[in-house]
Amino acid sequence: MTEQPPLGRLYFFCMETIQTKEKKRRNLIEFARFLWIFARIYSTIDERILTWILPEEEQEMKREDMVWSDRKRNWLGLPWTFTVYGLTEDRLFIKTGILNIHEDEVRLYRILDLSLRKTFWQRIVGLGTIHVDSSDKTMKAFDIHNIRDCENVKEQLSQLVEQERDNKRVSSREFIGGYEDGDLMSRMAIINKRHY
Repeated sequence: MTEQPPLGRLYFFCMETIQTKEKKRRNLIEFARFLWIFARIYSTIDERILTWILPEEEQEMKREDMVWSDRKRNWLGLPWTFTVYGLTEDRLFIKTGILNIHEDEVRLYRILDLSLRKTFWQRIVGLGTIHVDSSDKTMKAFDIHNIRDCENVKEQLSQLVEQERDNKRVSSREFIGGYEDGDLMSRMAIINKRHY
């Protein structure tokens, strides 16, 4: 057995390392494709699977005036969690739990700000998270995690919030800085509007 020159050994070592890295990269791509296909297949038949796991009355919120209702999804986009979100004309509900059920509600006119967040994985499986800031005492800031069609839900929620604020004649004023000198009349007008 002849000994290879040092450059030959280095060449074979580099080629072997490159082939190993390429093989790892291909395996990672195949695994990502498998997860994506798995999530898509099961998200299309999730309603049938869900009926096997939970009784029908536990699947969604059952109210007469419900505008929108959906379950929180897991990381594959499947509704195998025990959190249900519901929206009516004037309230937003969050129901959690399977044995001990806890239901929170926020009046829509108390919602101050909405924002939408979609991670890379959420974009792949078609989900999103809506962050809500409110003036409610128990639920000041909370998230509506991993829901489908999040852009339309956020827009619908925003429109209902504005509609409810108009109905209740509630307005929030955001001041940046203070009043300038000679701005006493506008200050008095704002104070008078609060009392009517």
